[in-house]
Amino acid sequence: MARGQVRTIPSGSNLLITTETHEEKSSMAVLNPNDGFLYIKMNGPAGPAVSQWDWKLPSQSYGLFPGPWTSIGVYYIDQSGSNRSADINIYDSDQKLYLPSIIAIGRAVALAGSALDISQGTIPANPPASTVRLWVDGSGNLHKVDSVGADETILDNNSVLGGELHGTFGAAIINNGAITSAKINPNPLDLRPQAFSAGNILSSGIISASQAGSNIGSPGDLNASRAANVGYLWFGDNGQHYLGFDGTTYQMITSGLNVGGGITGFSFNVSGGAGYGSALLDGRLNLQSTANYMMADGGSNWLVRATYGYFIQNSAGSTIIFCNPSTLSTQHYGNNILSGTGNWATVGGTNNNGLSFYSAGGSGGPTGWQVISTEKYKSNSIVIDNALMIVLDPSLHGMYYSKTITKELVGGEDAVDSEPFSEYGFIAEPWSLVAPDVVSMNNGIVHMMDYGQINAILFEAFKQYVAQTDARLNILETSLPL
Repeated sequence: MARGQVRTIPSGSNLLITTETHEEKSSMAVLNPNDGFLYIKMNGPAGPAVSQWDWKLPSQSYGLFPGPWTSIGVYYIDQSGSNRSADINIYDSDQKLYLPSIIAIGRAVALAGSALDISQGTIPANPPASTVRLWVDGSGNLHKVDSVGADETILDNNSVLGGELHGTFGAAIINNGAITSAKINPNPLDLRPQAFSAGNILSSGIISASQAGSNIGSPGDLNASRAANVGYLWFGDNGQHYLGFDGTTYQMITSGLNVGGGITGFSFNVSGGAGYGSALLDGRLNLQSTANYMMADGGSNWLVRATYGYFIQNSAGSTIIFCNPSTLSTQHYGNNILSGTGNWATVGGTNNNGLSFYSAGGSGGPTGWQVISTEKYKSNSIVIDNALMIVLDPSLHGMYYSKTITKELVGGEDAVDSEPFSEYGFIAEPWSLVAPDVVSMNNGIVHMMDYGQINAILFEAFKQYVAQTDARLNILETSLPL
């Protein structure tokens, strides 16, 4: 065919292409009209590493390559900057070649770098639809023009400001008198000089808002007083946000309280309608004695400091989290964290399935699970002499299956069956008959497997297989005539 084989290859990926007749050919031709280059490997997959390619075909070029070949691997890297895929043509040939030949058919594309030179000049022609074009004017300002001719100047730290601002974009300054009541919406802000009655604004800079006369403290204070040690500071104009003191307690209404240090020495109440609220503490909330507590949800749940430590309790009287499980009876709470007097814990449920620690869902971390394996704690250590026999047992197989985490495995009144999900693994029952130590029982029923122990079996089986294979090869080599 005149077009040969036309194939599309995404940038950064490999494609293996066979001859059209699936027969061995003496040579081939490859057309690469793209803005990117091809790595070519005869009779195998190609890649960007030096050992993974035989020839490198530049962008906008045509190459003739000697065979013989039945397949070639091509790996493409785009250089246009748009991560485009490549369309290439492959031609079979029975002509015998001894040397490759590469012919440039178009422009060369520069590799990406950390610098780009743009000549200063006038605005260029509009770019194609759905693209933009950068250009630099005679003053060195960078512009962006789109396909309809809309030109925008791109600001930098040296761009000069105008109007009611002066200076540069990186150091803007508001002109004197630039902000008036008409400039700020929706609520006007009037910064013009005002006249105040004596005692309200003093030369020291103190502002007093007092209904019962002057109540000024040290210089720099802002005082709000309604007399009788009552005062409020209001935020906004809807009457819903304020900080105040009602004569007994301090209040921050309809707002969070962010504290960068400790909160000690007073009662801390959070409310936000119907007895509910929240508090974000960026620091410490100290319960200084066993008489202190923190309650939430209108008093339904408590964080209590008792004589034996801290614990959280819900309205039903169930302990959720406590600091010393050995002194408290085992309690239940939903599907969160449960700890019992039998030195076990579960996450995501209440059924520990006979283990010291059990997670009812997926778990992980940045490092692997560590197992103590020093010889100090082991005795009667022997090599697994039947490892290869275990691996070759016809009843044992690596499996691909769908699994459902049932509510019985999770435990708890709120538990439900999970959606089925697919995974690779083993079936425990056959292993319990062949290598019972890798299987654990729960109430006399095969229940779990320790996949880590299987690694030791596989390792020793591989060594045995290599030893047997080497022995057979040695016999075969000695029996061959020299």
